[in-house]
Amino acid sequence: MHTAPGEIEVLLQRQHGIVTAAQCRRHGISHQQVRTLLRRGEWLRLYRGIYIAAPAWPHDPSDPLRDLRQLSMRCRALLVVLPAGTVISHQTAAALWRLAVPSPNPTIHVTVPPGAVVPSVAGVEVHRSRAAVSVERPFGVDATSLSRTVVDIARRAGFAEAVALADSALATHPGLDLGSELLRCYGGRGYRQAAAVVAFADERSESPLESLARALWHAADLAAPEIQAVITVDGRFVARVDFLWRAARLVVEVDGMSKYAEPGELAREKQRQNALIRAGYTVLRFTWADIVHRPQETVAIVRECLAASRAG
Repeated sequence: MHTAPGEIEVLLQRQHGIVTAAQCRRHGISHQQVRTLLRRGEWLRLYRGIYIAAPAWPHDPSDPLRDLRQLSMRCRALLVVLPAGTVISHQTAAALWRLAVPSPNPTIHVTVPPGAVVPSVAGVEVHRSRAAVSVERPFGVDATSLSRTVVDIARRAGFAEAVALADSALATHPGLDLGSELLRCYGGRGYRQAAAVVAFADERSESPLESLARALWHAADLAAPEIQAVITVDGRFVARVDFLWRAARLVVEVDGMSKYAEPGELAREKQRQNALIRAGYTVLRFTWADIVHRPQETVAIVRECLAASRAG
């Protein structure tokens, strides 16, 4: 018995505009009818055998959250076809939590219950949970909690990337308890690194680049600098700087690509740097390329300045 057209509309509404090929067959929608809907642009294909009604797909280019809305729709589509209890996790959950992700990745990560049979879907990485996963709904999608997301990533990502995510989580969610989540996930592969990331994370880092730089100084065994340090001369405020080795009178600033987008920012930054130099500080500036693509050269410059201060 074929289902009336109105019933497929009810299904689409219940599933945020998403429908699967299997559901189409059960509701009497033929493969040819699906192809016609796709050709007319009334439906769009998200994955093989998973479709979305075109009006439900976020497409407004002026919407600053369009990419995030599209990601959430892709995640919802996957959760329709994956086993019950599946949640979005790892880097994809981090994106839904709107954390600063240093290296965005198109792969969608999911965590499934133990023993679940998972169909193969291109572009999806499957993780299996050893224990129950606390589920929350960032951006309206079933996903791992913020603290679990950070710990999951810290177990398997590079140290610097994990630190950047942990810093972002702490900065945007004051009071977040990563330590308790770490205890709940005790043991297993990557636990020691996760513990090191949680211990090193600091909410004072104001950008992924600052976090990556801080991890770089740590990996190079440089003395730990002050973060977001305030410099004064004779009680007068001079500047707040990203990194300060106070005894060496060495300031390091890291500049993101959008640092000088605001009119007049470049001129103010030059005045600030001149004031620091006049106060007797050495000022080094590094870009994303310096920190990420030329780390050895960058560390060598910082080390040389620290050594010069000791020699002097």
